[in-house]
Amino acid sequence: MSFDVHFKPCRFDGTTETRINPFTRSPQEFPRNAPLSKAEVAAVLAVLKAAGAKGPDGEGCYQVTLSDGGNADIYGDDLGRGCMFAIRSTPSSPQLTRLLFDVLVAGHWVLVGVGDEDTVIAPNAECVRGAPEDFGSVVIAASPEDLSVLLSSGFSAWKKFRSLAIEP
Repeated sequence: MSFDVHFKPCRFDGTTETRINPFTRSPQEFPRNAPLSKAEVAAVLAVLKAAGAKGPDGEGCYQVTLSDGGNADIYGDDLGRGCMFAIRSTPSSPQLTRLLFDVLVAGHWVLVGVGDEDTVIAPNAECVRGAPEDFGSVVIAASPEDLSVLLSSGFSAWKKFRSLAIEP
């Protein structure tokens, strides 16, 4: 079992682009969202390396196990467009919360809980540019401590996962 969170840029310019909808396989217009710069991708990779993440494997997956028991698989075959953390440990790992926050800052990303797109977490307001009208409400987490509080009280899916996780 895992709790999944997505990191993605929020750099909308008001235009749209045509992409294939992965579910219907038909063309669809999507708001254009600029990817990370090469320097931002390098910064995200540096954070993952500093945390001891292994990878990527052939599918772009990194694995990290932290000394306090924090554990996650990080899926990011195109880090410029975002990544997903599949959190596989108990949700109370301070080191994992620090890693989540450091990745959020390095990528100038926003964090969205899978299945709970109504709330979007950003490290600062500058990370949110031109968000479409249907974008979730943005909450600022200016520190790992802020992020810990938001994850433990803000995402309904996180609360459900936390209640099912077995704490040591």
